[in-house]
Amino acid sequence: MNELAAYIEDIFALFGPVSLRRMFGGHGIFRDGVMFGLVFDHRARDKPRRSGRGRIARTA
Repeated sequence: MNELAAYIEDIFALFGPVSLRRMFGGHGIFRDGVMFGLVFDHRARDKPRRSGRGRIARTA
């Protein structure tokens, strides 16, 4: 996980410090204790706000 953590930290460097926790067979991406993304099956996924969920469902 060290390589993955370093890579994710690098990607989000401008956003601020993030941490990873193992979960759901992947890794949750957290900022200030709030999960906002998930790395699963070598893909990063974000966690949309409620207002954006409908738009994502319509485009999928």
